[in-house]
Amino acid sequence: MSHGEPGADPAHELAAGLRALRRDAFPSATALAAALGWSQPRVSKLETGRRRCGEAELRAWCEATGAGAETAARLDALLRRAGGRPAAPGRSAGAEAAPGEPYDPAPDAGWTGGYYPLTLPLQLATGAYLAATSFAPADPGGADGLLERRQRARVRQQAALYRPESRVELVLAEPALHLGPAPTAVKLGQLDRLGELARLDNVAVSVLSEADAAQVPAPTHFTIRIPPQRVLVGGLTREHRVDDPGEVAAYQAMFDAVRAAARHGEQAREVVSRVRARLVRADPGAATT
Repeated sequence: MSHGEPGADPAHELAAGLRALRRDAFPSATALAAALGWSQPRVSKLETGRRRCGEAELRAWCEATGAGAETAARLDALLRRAGGRPAAPGRSAGAEAAPGEPYDPAPDAGWTGGYYPLTLPLQLATGAYLAATSFAPADPGGADGLLERRQRARVRQQAALYRPESRVELVLAEPALHLGPAPTAVKLGQLDRLGELARLDNVAVSVLSEADAAQVPAPTHFTIRIPPQRVLVGGLTREHRVDDPGEVAAYQAMFDAVRAAARHGEQAREVVSRVRARLVRADPGAATT
């Protein structure tokens, strides 16, 4: 049955799409499971349609297999048609950003907190990392210059890190430090940049180890900004804005739980060093490029 044919089962099409991506990038479900830190049965059930796929799982799958922008957008549409939603606080009516683009500019002052389980946020990304991991087209002028706009947004958000009147607290899950299609040399450069930004007086970066990440309730990335009282909830191709005070409070509680479980200071640096060593062992030549 062709894509988009009336009567097509979106859940079945989604599973077939996941299976095709995995077969192109990994020799087996076991290999993809190892890359993602998942169990083999979880991967097998997702690609055969025996497990309902969530947004966070789809994002991880696409990033690990190097899915292109068009493929990622098609699978995201199938996910929504199939009724897939992350297990997070309910979404109030609100605006959505354009695909792959942040909804709000970085605040000049106030507090920003965020949790990122699979990829690094614009506030921390190098230009090379963003270009390698973005679902935007490889051509910077494609899709109305989406990648170029994201690069400009990255520069604006990082400029906010140097404003003493702003306070930024970010929690990164360990997979965010090494997953994705970026070359190893780009990932190593990104880890160096992470260390530089974490030394800023008004920036706190914590790391949630892979073992600890399984114990936290947050299924997808989100960013809280105060003021205004707002949360940006990440999806595969767009962010959803949450303004309802009750839901903002729920995400704040979720962030507090994630932050409490994370490693801070020297313990966080140990996790980053462990990831770096693992990357270098897998690709020794990347450390000298």
